[in-house]
Amino acid sequence: MVCLLAVGNLLVADPDIEEVRALSEKAPMNEDACEELLELLEPYNTSNPLLYGYKGIATMVKAKHVFNPFKRLSYFKQGKAMLAEAIEADPSNIELRYLRFSAQTKAPGFLGYNDFLDADRTFLIKVLPGIDHKGMKSKVKNFLLEAESTTVQEKEQIKKIKN
Repeated sequence: MVCLLAVGNLLVADPDIEEVRALSEKAPMNEDACEELLELLEPYNTSNPLLYGYKGIATMVKAKHVFNPFKRLSYFKQGKAMLAEAIEADPSNIELRYLRFSAQTKAPGFLGYNDFLDADRTFLIKVLPGIDHKGMKSKVKNFLLEAESTTVQEKEQIKKIKN
């Protein structure tokens, strides 16, 4: 199904989610990929929570590509708020919860971005067996296994889940 978004007087198709995911993976190490992702997701808001969540992640990642510490913090806070809004709009979305869990896991401790770390980890472990998308299931499973916040008991439970 192709979804269309009205931008001004134009109707444009939503970007391919696989392209969004690929750019999101490249964005932390590649400023051009980050900018391309932000441009691709510019028109999105909470009416499409998943794409808006990726827009929030891309905005947080943009902080890695700027030198000014005030701009860095500003981009991070802006992206964090966008991701929170996306999750508020669709709290049971597994991919959004994974995005927040991974962002909180990777965020420097001094930012204090860890309010939902335990809740998201618990949620992801609970829903992991039912994830249909093999690539997403594998990505979530591997990330949970590597995350320092995942307990030894949880890791044993996760290892038993088949891809």
